[in-house]
Amino acid sequence: MPVIMDIWNVFYTQLHAWTYIPLGSYIQFLPRMRNGETAAELEGENFPLVGDLVDGVLVAACFTILRVLLTLLVFQPAGRGIMKHSYFCMVRDPRLERVMDRDPLPSAKKIAGMAREVKSTPAAVSAYCRRARNRGREEAALHKFNEVSWKLLCHVVLTWYGAVAVLARERWWYDVDSCWERYPHMVNSKAAYWYYMLEFGAFGHEMMAIFWEARRSDFWAMLTHHVATLLLIAGSYTCNFLPIGCLVMIVHDIADVFLELAKLFNYMSKARPWAKRLTDALFVLFALVFLVTRLLVFPFRVWWANSMKMPRKYFGYHYTGIGVLNVFCVVLIVLHAYWMFLILRMAVKMLASGEVSNDTRSDDEEELEASDGEKED
Repeated sequence: MPVIMDIWNVFYTQLHAWTYIPLGSYIQFLPRMRNGETAAELEGENFPLVGDLVDGVLVAACFTILRVLLTLLVFQPAGRGIMKHSYFCMVRDPRLERVMDRDPLPSAKKIAGMAREVKSTPAAVSAYCRRARNRGREEAALHKFNEVSWKLLCHVVLTWYGAVAVLARERWWYDVDSCWERYPHMVNSKAAYWYYMLEFGAFGHEMMAIFWEARRSDFWAMLTHHVATLLLIAGSYTCNFLPIGCLVMIVHDIADVFLELAKLFNYMSKARPWAKRLTDALFVLFALVFLVTRLLVFPFRVWWANSMKMPRKYFGYHYTGIGVLNVFCVVLIVLHAYWMFLILRMAVKMLASGEVSNDTRSDDEEELEASDGEKED
């Protein structure tokens, strides 16, 4: 173990050396302070550097590895038990599987041909096809369960860390002026630094994972959200806006905890009827928290009060960095309004049916409940 740690320390140090970019090469995009601080002065005070974000990239890689391990060892076995899956253990016939891959709902004529090929009866082949379709539905549900379980774990950990380890020890939340005190000479805590790297790593991982997760109808909106969020995290860190950035991130994480909880109970409600009431309650709670945090607190308390008003009090004049970050904040606000529309639409369906419907962002799954042989040749 000591040898491994020594190798890691050498690699880590060398990696930071490779990714080092001097502050002087991009200081023109940072605030122009009245005191006229130089790049050398700021860098000597441990002003955030672009190269520091390599820690966030390493966190993203660790999250990817951790997700694979947890999915195989924890989420998948737990999901099969909670959702009472049984068809996954059926013995597979490669010849019938090839046919099912091309046509999940074969006609009576095709079933008869399959029966002759495997030297069985049409009734036995029909039963096999029905079990295979059920197995496919179980696999799709399990994939979503694993995805939601991982996201729930991430949001819970990040919300707890941001609230307890960072914001509880600062006065940024109730004293907006303190976000800019002593700028750019503010010294950020290690907790705030690692909160940033954890968030950057989490969204970096999601940026990759979105391409293998269950495809949803708002794929491009979510991809845009991830890009804007990563640029906001990287840009605000590089400009040393950590107080504001921490406020933005904690506001966004809170609602996601209730969303993933509601989806988790929704996926298990078919096997566990008692989970339906919890799903409804958590969805209502999520909608309220989303409305308050994303469309009220974030735009007015965090973004407008910090980014639009406070810099003019402390800086000699406006500058490129905060203008670009404000553009991406507006992108997030527009996306929040779009998702609030989807939430309200789901709420209307819930009131009409008396229960939460499927995730409105999910693509419709093909219904294959019909008996074999019902499809026309």
